[in-house]
Amino acid sequence: MDKPRLHGLLDAETKAWAAKPYDQLVQELSDVAACGAPFHP
Repeated sequence: MDKPRLHGLLDAETKAWAAKPYDQLVQELSDVAACGAPFHP
């Protein structure tokens, strides 16, 4: 994947996560933590 395309993808992901309410972020990130990636809200 080329750099400009990756940059666009990361920008889109950042905007999508930033638009979510706090409670939803905590829930979704807690789900990731259950898969082995640590997250401490």
